[in-house]
Amino acid sequence: MTRHTNALNPSGGVLNAAEGAIDIRGQTVSANFVDVFGVQPLVGRGFLPEDERAGAPAVMLASFSFWQPYLDSDAGAGRTVYLDGVPYTVVWDHAARVL
Repeated sequence: MTRHTNALNPSGGVLNAAEGAIDIRGQTVSANFVDVFGVQPLVGRGFLPEDERAGAPAVMLASFSFWQPYLDSDAGAGRTVYLDGVPYTVVWDHAARVL
């Protein structure tokens, strides 16, 4: 039997979008977050252990509810979005209501 644990903390920020500044809610999660649920991205990858290292570039998962309005339902993996002025690279697009 394999046991998975992960960290999940509420977070959020201001998304710099074409429509202007938008308050969004999200989660700060550990690198194995996706493994716990056993889901695969539509496009891109899950988190890697090196994504959690100090000084690593900021990355994010795009859930369905984020993907649809803010990435225009287009493959967003590889795109950069700005939350509170910090650039995040989208590494995951999930076009299903799993996350």
